[in-house]
Amino acid sequence: MELKPMNIIAGATAALALFAGVVAWDGRYTKQTEFVAAIEDVKHLMVETKTDIIDEMRTEVVKNRTVMINAMQREADDLEFRMMELEQNGEPVPRYMSDKFKQINRQIEALKENEITD
Repeated sequence: MELKPMNIIAGATAALALFAGVVAWDGRYTKQTEFVAAIEDVKHLMVETKTDIIDEMRTEVVKNRTVMINAMQREADDLEFRMMELEQNGEPVPRYMSDKFKQINRQIEALKENEITD
């Protein structure tokens, strides 16, 4: 089983939350100020974990978008080559081909405009 960063983060968060719950349940093991400090530490860790998860999700979205753009670009290049062959042979280019080529290029541009650039 492959350990992914999100699984590790989720496990660490769950362990810390369990620890905080036990401390909260049994006040004999801590003083009020120590308990408040522990809770603040857990809150801080939760915020950091949330940030890490969001950053990882953004990275995955950018990777997926890049893969989509590359696949669409290959398809557009293939259509453009077929249209060029037809034109060179003096044959008319079917409308569906030119429409599909334009549609793919519009979709690629829309994906590129929404890219996260850090």
